[in-house]
Amino acid sequence: MNVIALVILLVVCVYFDLKYRKIPNKITIPILLFGVIYWTVVNKLDGLTFGLVGVLVGFLVFLAPYIAGGMGAGDVKLMMAVGALLGWKLTILSALFAAIAGGLIALGYIILTKSGKDARVGLFQIIIVPILKFLYRFTGVRKFLTWQTKYDNAKEGTTKKYIPYAIPITIGTLLAVSGLFQGIINF
Repeated sequence: MNVIALVILLVVCVYFDLKYRKIPNKITIPILLFGVIYWTVVNKLDGLTFGLVGVLVGFLVFLAPYIAGGMGAGDVKLMMAVGALLGWKLTILSALFAAIAGGLIALGYIILTKSGKDARVGLFQIIIVPILKFLYRFTGVRKFLTWQTKYDNAKEGTTKKYIPYAIPITIGTLLAVSGLFQGIINF
């Protein structure tokens, strides 16, 4: 039953992220609650713990990228719902594979759409600017914000790049549950 909920969650979230650049709460929150309730009914207190720890891990693995401005709150809530359905171990694995898939998608986007200096500007915009924002928010050192602002002023009309992160999350989650890496990664 939870596999059906997981597939529905991923497919619907990819659709909304591609079409609207937003993952609605009306999709993620009910599935998150379903996951916690499902595991509680199946395994009582152990199931409740399994689901809630999965939610917490799903929140924590994407908290820093969210704070840095590298992803939206919907992406974080999607990972929390995945955590409710899969538990903490598969959530960590899903997040790891999602990060790899997201990096490859970003790199592919840069290679296919830019060349030379434009590629470096695109790479900076996708990777470095969120890191600078995170460092500023984490440390309060204004120099990080100054560097990011100077870049924003120098980029001359380019727009922020957007990667619908529901796609890497879906790829990462499907890889994690596929069992392909079961013999390689045991924790």
